[in-house]
Amino acid sequence: MSVVERLCKRADYLIVQRRGVRSAGNALVLIGYRGSNHAGMRVGLTVSKQVGNAVMRNLIKRRLRHLVREEVAAACCFDLVIVTLPPVKVLTFSDLRHELFSLLRRLEKKLLSRQSERKRHVD
Repeated sequence: MSVVERLCKRADYLIVQRRGVRSAGNALVLIGYRGSNHAGMRVGLTVSKQVGNAVMRNLIKRRLRHLVREEVAAACCFDLVIVTLPPVKVLTFSDLRHELFSLLRRLEKKLLSRQSERKRHVD
């Protein structure tokens, strides 16, 4: 299991949100940014009060942390912000896993295409 660092500072969140690439689904929005100098993955979670009460928000955060820690971190090497939308409260764990991984695959494709575009502009 690889170590996943957290995005802790507001400035880090803002950099990812302003400069990053988005991939949106029904219950999650993933924002990825490959511009940091960190070798590993840093993840930030945003679960608003629109999702539910504190118990529901904490449950969702625990589930997302588990998925990121166990399965996502080994494959990714960029900063990631996961924003939850209100429909996330009705998803089962397996549905949440499916949505997260499908969005992550889409996000990685977008990041790779963006990186190749930048290389073409530099050359």
